[in-house]
Amino acid sequence: MLYDDVHPVEDEIAVIRYADVYIHLIDERHGNEIERKMEIAKIKNANVPGRLFPYNITGEGIDLSTTARVV
Repeated sequence: MLYDDVHPVEDEIAVIRYADVYIHLIDERHGNEIERKMEIAKIKNANVPGRLFPYNITGEGIDLSTTARVV
């Protein structure tokens, strides 16, 4: 597990290179609300989705939203 702005960039690159799966969790604060997003950046030998998935943390675990809006 890596945290943003804690590890040297060289270490982050090495870990990402050798990992089979790399997931980036992002949170953005808007006033008193937190918007959480998950990016699946790497899955060994598989194509990764090119979008961010919104998620919420609940008492039962992580609630991942996999539906997409049609405009």
